[in-house]
Amino acid sequence: MVRKVLPPLLILLLLASSAPSAAEPAIGKLDISYAKYIVERLTSIGSYKEPRFLGFRATGTEQDLEAARFVAEEMKKIGLTNVSLEPVPVDAWKFKGARLELEDGKVYLASSFGGVPGTGERGIEGEIVYVAGGLRKDYEGLNVSGKLVLAYWNPDDGWFNMIAHEATVHGAKGVILYNPPNGSYAQYPNALHSFDGLYSSDFIPMIVISKEDAQEILKMLEKGPIRGKIVSLAEVRRGTGWNTIGYIPGEKPDEYILIAAHHDAWFYGAADDTSAVAALLTLAKAIKESGYTPKRTLVFMTHTAEEYGMVDAYYEWLIGAWWRITEAHPEWQSKAIAYLNLEAMALRDAVFSVAVIPELSGLVSEVLNESKDLLPHGWELEEIYCWTEVWPYAAAGVPGMNFWTASEWWRRNIYHTQFDAPDRIDWDYLSNIIAVLSKIVIGLDESRILPYDFTARVDHMNERLNVTLMRELGVDPEDLLRKIREFSEAASEFNELIKADVPDDVVSRVNEKVREAARVLLTGLTALDPWDNTIYPHQQAEQDTLSLKLALEALKKGDPETALSAIEGVSINWYAPRFSYEVFLREMYHKSPGWPRINWGALGHLAPIYDLWKEYNSISEKMDKNLTDYSEEMRVVEMYYRVSLGEYQRRVNEMAKVMELASSKIREANSIMKEATPTKVPAEVEFPILPISVLVVILALVVGVVLYRKRKTS
Repeated sequence: MVRKVLPPLLILLLLASSAPSAAEPAIGKLDISYAKYIVERLTSIGSYKEPRFLGFRATGTEQDLEAARFVAEEMKKIGLTNVSLEPVPVDAWKFKGARLELEDGKVYLASSFGGVPGTGERGIEGEIVYVAGGLRKDYEGLNVSGKLVLAYWNPDDGWFNMIAHEATVHGAKGVILYNPPNGSYAQYPNALHSFDGLYSSDFIPMIVISKEDAQEILKMLEKGPIRGKIVSLAEVRRGTGWNTIGYIPGEKPDEYILIAAHHDAWFYGAADDTSAVAALLTLAKAIKESGYTPKRTLVFMTHTAEEYGMVDAYYEWLIGAWWRITEAHPEWQSKAIAYLNLEAMALRDAVFSVAVIPELSGLVSEVLNESKDLLPHGWELEEIYCWTEVWPYAAAGVPGMNFWTASEWWRRNIYHTQFDAPDRIDWDYLSNIIAVLSKIVIGLDESRILPYDFTARVDHMNERLNVTLMRELGVDPEDLLRKIREFSEAASEFNELIKADVPDDVVSRVNEKVREAARVLLTGLTALDPWDNTIYPHQQAEQDTLSLKLALEALKKGDPETALSAIEGVSINWYAPRFSYEVFLREMYHKSPGWPRINWGALGHLAPIYDLWKEYNSISEKMDKNLTDYSEEMRVVEMYYRVSLGEYQRRVNEMAKVMELASSKIREANSIMKEATPTKVPAEVEFPILPISVLVVILALVVGVVLYRKRKTS
């Protein structure tokens, strides 16, 4: 009898499960004309107005405040509550334009970089001397004292602040920089360029001209010396930038979903990041107009000082986001369940890219897979990266993701140039992207148990643990491996338990424990290497230890060339052959954990920096002179090797503690669910409890089968 009834029963169950249990909450019609209005209005705000309007909304300026006030007013019109501006202390960079004047009367339009001091209207005059890439070797045989240097920028050698410092060390008065043909940035014809400067207050002024104008000047220099004057109307002073914020209150007022973009910009900044501000406000408008009441409080906000915010610092971008999560709203470190960061939306023909922490990668992948028709150029998942504002939030404990449209052509040609204008935006694509974002927001909001997949963290972490190398270097990984296994077991049990119908009265307690586990993992495991990559805390120490070991072994074998290559892999010693010691030291200080203006870098578990500049250059000089006694250099390398090995082991031990604490939080959540969900005693035959409508259909089918058989036998 059971065998005869089960097939139709299973069919009915499958039909019931395939039907939607509830309609997905509508977010209302997306008003893309409103998004266009936002972009047009914000891109009309700018400080660079002469000889033609080029934009610029730098932090701490009148333009920053004007942009913030405009965004806040729009938030109020949309119907967001508790709308306000929140102050952020910054080094304001007020930039009104720059130019290069030659003695023959020729004038070239120029730009500059965040935090670079100006010259005043009188400018700085001098002979122009070409110094190639502006490295230490490029000054050999040249006298640039009191002169202006012309240099190209190769990011593989270092940031352009180091070019400026090298020029300062050699006595130059000012720097004229350009991106070379086939370079990494500003390749669009006649493109100017801007970036955060990573500048120190005692460096000489710097301007940047187009590659075409630079080639013209180089041809002039081939015919003989020329003089010029750089004029940069820039001012650096302590000031205040402004973040904006507005709320859609939820049924759970102490749980937050954060959605953000930044309103500061180089030039017009239409894609980066005005398009994202437009997406943010358009999404908020649609949600409000739909009448949807969120379960959790939705927070819509924009940041200042994403592009630049401080001098005399390395980690001087993302200042508005960092200040908000660490100073203005530290409560979000435990109460915000997710952070969505919007960047460079809807570039034409560009892939939709999402950088996401492992715990949320499953949810994001599911939504993206369901949204293929909205993403005509495809999608990809990436690691979170500290060139976007998701990083300080994640490092402070908030699970996050960053959305942007990735295009290598756009990065090399348009990014941070005056050609980042509204015509770069694909408005239909923008509408699609906002629809995808709405799915993720609603998915997060509707989740009863927070949708964190901790097993994804285990996989992610294991991929970055080289246990064989650890043991070869003399580090004991056993405690960490044991704690990861225990964490994995707790996470797997959690995944099984949430498949049951967790009682409503314990959901908040479970989520509290789960949220704390996520915070522990993110704050304890989100680290930085010296090149801005997101890593685990042990990885830079591992790289340093291995490189020091290889350098030491090479020196013992009398192989200085291999030793030099290995030393370049230790912390920032890549710079040792490229820049003067003064330049190297400043960079080292600015990236060291104890630097007073370390800012959000302090969240990144920065590894110690080992200064091998003198040893590197000593070995190199001895090679040139055919000298073979490297005993002194070996002594220093071995000393740092021992220090680095100890640091490596310490970090592995600390990671074990992080995993143990996170495991305890997940186990607490598991215990709550198990206690609240009594184990059922299985009956001999147990049928699922079905709705009356389904039972009626089953009964009708059974009756039909009986009647059919009676008719057939008769």
